Amino acid sequence: MYGGRFTSKGNLYYCSSQSQILVYDTTDPYNWKQRSAVDAHSVRWTVTDMDVDKDENYLIYSSISPLVHLVDIATLCNKHERLVFTSDDYGYGGWALMSIKFSGDGREILGGTKSGHILIYDLMQKRVTTVVGEAHEDEINSVCWANRDSSNLLFTGSDDCFVKVWDRRNLANSRRPAGIFIGH
Repeated sequence: MYGGRFTSKGNLYYCSSQSQILVYDTTDPYNWKQRSAVDAHSVRWTVTDMDVDKDENYLIYSSISPLVHLVDIATLCNKHERLVFTSDDYGYGGWALMSIKFSGDGREILGGTKSGHILIYDLMQKRVTTVVGEAHEDEINSVCWANRDSSNLLFTGSDDCFVKVWDRRNLANSRRPAGIFIGH
């Protein structure tokens, strides 16, 4: 297995390998039961990141490509939608995503790319709506919303040894971070 985590409610554990995603029911912490498994689509080396929405309806996963896959968590196969993280508006053909996270309301996906860009994808509009180009000098391996219920502040962690804080309310005026933690 490459990566895994518990859902925020703690009753599910999901993990990934180079080709598969497994979901376990952990309601009884002494007797985990495999709930479902799915063969990951369009995998480039491995599934780099996954996230489950707050209501535990959907799981998303990425794999060093501009594709994010959205699957229903109940069966992991009734819905397996491919979301394309490209944007002609910003002059980019596509980004290799390393890390992704659902917003608290489940309407957006925050992404960090191999080229150091931050992307926000709107699930209603089915497109990238925000791009922060060259947010880091190296690949972004971790992204998160500061408060999952409020999507104004976000964090990014990169191989450039910086963790940066971003305020979405200021991104239209300035592509500068609100704060930087050095040496991570």
